[in-house]
Amino acid sequence: MKRKKIFSMMAICAMAVGATGYSVQASEEENKTEGLNKIVVYNSSLCTVLEAFGKTDTIVGAYGSLSEKYNVPECGAWNEVDVEAVISTGAEAIFGYEQYITEEQISQLNEAGIECYFIELSDADTAADEVSELGELFECQEKAEIFAELYNTYDKLLEEKLEMVEEPLTVYVEGTAKEPFKTANDTTAAHKLVTGAGLTNIYADNETAYPERNIEAVITEQPDVIVKLWGSDTTLDETLYQEYTAGLAGVEAADENRVILLNNEVGTTAVGSIIGRLYIAKFAYPNLFEEVNVDEVYEQLCTSFLGKEFSGSGAFIK
Repeated sequence: MKRKKIFSMMAICAMAVGATGYSVQASEEENKTEGLNKIVVYNSSLCTVLEAFGKTDTIVGAYGSLSEKYNVPECGAWNEVDVEAVISTGAEAIFGYEQYITEEQISQLNEAGIECYFIELSDADTAADEVSELGELFECQEKAEIFAELYNTYDKLLEEKLEMVEEPLTVYVEGTAKEPFKTANDTTAAHKLVTGAGLTNIYADNETAYPERNIEAVITEQPDVIVKLWGSDTTLDETLYQEYTAGLAGVEAADENRVILLNNEVGTTAVGSIIGRLYIAKFAYPNLFEEVNVDEVYEQLCTSFLGKEFSGSGAFIK
C-alpha cells in the first residue's frame, strides 16, 4: 500500500524528523497517487539517487553547480532557498535542508502549492530508509528495494562479524581536505564511517570537528591503522600512497603500510558508505571478512542500483 506523504497545514507544526531521518512540510491538497514530476533540489546526494532512479528529468531548478549540471534555472545556494525563483519554475516540491529554510519560506511555498521535503541522505544509518522513502515519492519502489536489500545484507554482515572483535583497533582518519590535512571527531561522518567498520577513532573526543593534523600527537598515539579519504576525482594508486604516507613518517602504521586510501564516493556519502565500511573492516580484520570480495559488492551497487559502469576499486591498499 502506498504510504502518503502529503500533510495538512495543521500537521506542519508538529512534523519533525522521524526515525528514518525523513521530514516533510507540505501544502493543503489531496493525497497524490503519482510520483513527483517537477522538483527543485538543494542536495547533491539526492541527485545521486535520482540518477539511479532515472529521474533527473524531474529537476526543474537547483543551486549553483547543480543548476549548471542539469541545465535548469538557479534557485539560490545549497543553504539558501530563493522562494521567488522556486515558484517561477512551476515545481511541485523542493528537496533541501531543514535548518536552512525558515517557517515563513515554507509557508510561502506551501501557499504556492509547493511541498518541502527534507530527506538529506547525510546519515549512513538511515540511508536505506530514506532511499525507500524516495522510491515511493518518485514511483521507483523496485529500484529502491535493490539498494535496501544490498545495504541491509551487508550492514547485518558487518554487525555479526564485528561482534567477534574483542578489542577494536585504533584508527587515525583524515577527510578529503589536504594542505592542511584534517582529522575528525565524533560529530562527523568520517567518524561514523570508521566506527561502523569496528575501529576506535583516536580523535573522537576532540573539541574541534575537523582538527588539523598534528603529527607529533599522532606519533604519540600510534594508531593501529590509518584511513584517508580522497575526492572522487582522485586516482588512488601507488604514487598517491607514497606521497601521502611520506608526510606521516614516524607513525608506525604509515611506516608499516597499515594505511588504506578510500574514494569518498564510498566514504562519507550515505549511499556509498556501506561499501567504505566493508573495505575498511576487511582491511582491519582480514580474517573475519576473508570471504567478502568488496570490489564485487561495489560493482553490484554500481550496476544494479547506481546504473553506471564499475570503474575499479574504491580503495587502495599497499
